[in-house]
Amino acid sequence: MENEVTLIALNIVLLGIMACLGYRLWQFTKRERQLKIEKKKLMIKNARHELFFKRMQRKNRSLRQKEDFKLKILSVASHDLRTPFQNLKMLLSHAEELRFTEKDNKWINTLLHNQIQVSEKVLENLLFWTSQQLDIKETKLEAFSVSQQVEAVVRLFALQMNNKNILLKNSIAESTVAFGKVEMFQFALRNLLSNAIKFSHENSSIEIGASKEPFSVESFVYVRDYGCGMDPVVLKKIREREYQTSLSGTKNEKGSGLGLALCQDLIARIGWQLDVHSVPQQGTTFQLLLPLKSKETPLRQQVQELTLPFPVQQLAL
Repeated sequence: MENEVTLIALNIVLLGIMACLGYRLWQFTKRERQLKIEKKKLMIKNARHELFFKRMQRKNRSLRQKEDFKLKILSVASHDLRTPFQNLKMLLSHAEELRFTEKDNKWINTLLHNQIQVSEKVLENLLFWTSQQLDIKETKLEAFSVSQQVEAVVRLFALQMNNKNILLKNSIAESTVAFGKVEMFQFALRNLLSNAIKFSHENSSIEIGASKEPFSVESFVYVRDYGCGMDPVVLKKIREREYQTSLSGTKNEKGSGLGLALCQDLIARIGWQLDVHSVPQQGTTFQLLLPLKSKETPLRQQVQELTLPFPVQQLAL
């Protein structure tokens, strides 16, 4: 009888121990599951923080690059704008002492005229670029005739082309329209055409046209010259949007080198891009990548199709 009671008591004790062990094991398993969940949450949180940190790093790099770019622009512009005035001041202060001959006066007038032309172009580009930087409103886009805008810009350079006897061929169809900011298109085309004239030889030609498939998203307007071309080092700097020191033209024309840099900075704001292809001593082709459509397409349909490549929200119809 006593053995049976002892066995029962032992069984109860064993059952109690097993129940305690089972409970502890359940608690341990539950805690381990909770720790895994918390670890997963922590990993997700850390991943989000890391992603946020990387985004902030990219933004900081972008801000630093923009700030460096602006400082370079202001530094070069201030130098180019100051140079002709310093030269003029020096000449006026020593005019009586030097006693220039008529030949000297002619050479000085030509030199000052060229420097003032460069400064005028720098100031024009800088003022437009600054006005766009200060424009904090949402970018409004509109449809415009590419052919009409090209003709308007070409008229501005009639004298320069005449001085080099350059023939310009405009092959853009009148039905071609683009969607964006007219001012930016004119600004970009002025700089591209100015460069084409500058680096073209006398009695040569310049072509302005559109891609063979103008009514696609990856269409472009191009400006092609048959001048001195560019070496791979200069070409690489332009493609990587690095500031490029100005080179002398085929008739020793001067420049600041700011035009393309400002152009690339501005057109990127509305989703346009600038590409360049060049072969030394054969010529250069600049491509302004932007959406083009036909006038025959209804305007509202043009807006719907052309807005896809642009990182903007508000469109003006």
